[in-house]
Amino acid sequence: MNEANVLQPFNHIHLLGIGGVGVSALVPELLRRGHKITGSDPASNELTARLEALGAVIRHRHQAKNVEGASLLVVSSAVKESNPEIAAARERGIPIWPRAKMLGVLLERWRSIVVTGAHGKTTTTSMFVHALTELGLDPTAFIGGSVPAFGGNVRLGNGEWAAAEGDESDGSFTHLHPDIAIVNNIDADHLDFYKNMEEIVEGFHLFLNGVKPDGWILRSADCPYSRALRAGKYKTATYGFAEDADVRGVDYVAGREGLQCGAIVKGRRAAELKLRLNGRSAAHNALAVIAAGEALGIPYGDLARSLETFEGVQRRLERKGEAKGIAVLDDYAHHPNEIRAAIEALRERYKGRLIGVFQPHLYSRTLSLLEEFGRAFAGLDLLVLTDIYPAREEPRPGVSGELLLAPVRRSGVQAVYIPRLEEIPAFLEDSCGAGDAVTTMGAGDVWKAGEHFLKILKAKEAAQP
Repeated sequence: MNEANVLQPFNHIHLLGIGGVGVSALVPELLRRGHKITGSDPASNELTARLEALGAVIRHRHQAKNVEGASLLVVSSAVKESNPEIAAARERGIPIWPRAKMLGVLLERWRSIVVTGAHGKTTTTSMFVHALTELGLDPTAFIGGSVPAFGGNVRLGNGEWAAAEGDESDGSFTHLHPDIAIVNNIDADHLDFYKNMEEIVEGFHLFLNGVKPDGWILRSADCPYSRALRAGKYKTATYGFAEDADVRGVDYVAGREGLQCGAIVKGRRAAELKLRLNGRSAAHNALAVIAAGEALGIPYGDLARSLETFEGVQRRLERKGEAKGIAVLDDYAHHPNEIRAAIEALRERYKGRLIGVFQPHLYSRTLSLLEEFGRAFAGLDLLVLTDIYPAREEPRPGVSGELLLAPVRRSGVQAVYIPRLEEIPAFLEDSCGAGDAVTTMGAGDVWKAGEHFLKILKAKEAAQP
């Protein structure tokens, strides 16, 4: 595919859902290539302000007239078919592309790395980009989260490599055709789109069938589903802590300042990881970067050293601050396995009481994984449950965050249900003391409760004589 020829007819590109983390990441590169960019999104946030400063014209109401003059409509997967701009585009014969198709076309300009998996995509992709940047390769990146070192969710480089996340949630990652494909894990998630695990696994096979000829497939050896994927004609390597991994993590140790881990490749100790992050999941993600050494043509030790300065990603065990001896953190975890990994990492760093505030994400996910959620919070001293963040779903009668209360308590964790986010800071103020760590968890807007709580603590601290 020649991406220049594919995009040549589309001078004016309109992006629907431009305020979202996925669609917004496309805009700086499209502007760099000279396209006129407009977009619409009810959200008015840091992302939309940044894009407007770059030259994008954004409207904050969805209406048919927004697509006037557009030659292509790019649509976020979160946007519903009933959106008036989609209807208007169809009436006018304007082509409509899903976001992933545009990402796939953009990636054709470079040699590309695409990271897939139910968990860890954003952190692993960011690690790759950080490593290549530290090694002077000046990569381009399209990230599913904000990376402080890049100043946002995109990095525009002039090197030969680009990295991006492949989103399996709606099967759209089949639009991506990378040189290196990483499958970090496969899990029972997005069961509003897939019928079962068999369909999820088949989706990954379809994605891997689109890897470029002579490409590489890197699979986690720690996940039974990813290690069993068919690699076919491609060059392949596995990574993880499993004894038969091609790149195997050994001698894992962790403390308040981060973790250390050795990497054995082909029977010899080839690299030493020293990360400023915590948790075996973080080490596992870093091992994916090490495993790409042969495919990238970069020595394993050089890749490991480049990761020593990686500071992490916003909303991934992000430390928001500390006041009155209470640490406040925030994490994007919204699946039981992500929650377990976050709590494990926090326990490595904090030895006092650990309090979680969890906002379930999607009614369908809450119902389908109810018992798994109940067991996921082991390790917390107290859990505050709030109401479900609906995202793209309509409310379901009788389904709320309160459904999780009984399963969590059966697992031995003390839990309370406070449906309104704005009421949580006052509860935390009464419940927490010096030496405690509080983390908000969820893919919605639960972080607001943590930030408000931290403001209360700082104000009280400042008022002390």
